[in-house]
Amino acid sequence: MPEGTSLAATDRAYLEAPRQGEMTMLTFAAPPVRPDRERTVFVKASGYYRIHIDARGEPQTELIERVFQEPDFAARMAFLDYRDWEAAVLAKRGRTPRDQQK
Repeated sequence: MPEGTSLAATDRAYLEAPRQGEMTMLTFAAPPVRPDRERTVFVKASGYYRIHIDARGEPQTELIERVFQEPDFAARMAFLDYRDWEAAVLAKRGRTPRDQQK
């Protein structure tokens, strides 16, 4: 999506990331965080997601079963995987996820 394009409305313009490992970074202006506060950001999104599955190794049937049976399991798992990935990247830089909030 071009820089400056509005995300305020549903317009059927989709961001596509067909290959595993692709990522998109959204940036936006926000007021400064007060020293005695923390900030949480929520995203309301529409569209769909095709899960990229690595077909190497042993089948993970229990994991796939949870994806189909537990509401939002895929999203929760993706968040936890992202959090682990982010911590590893920051650790290589001598930082922690908590440093990102400062």
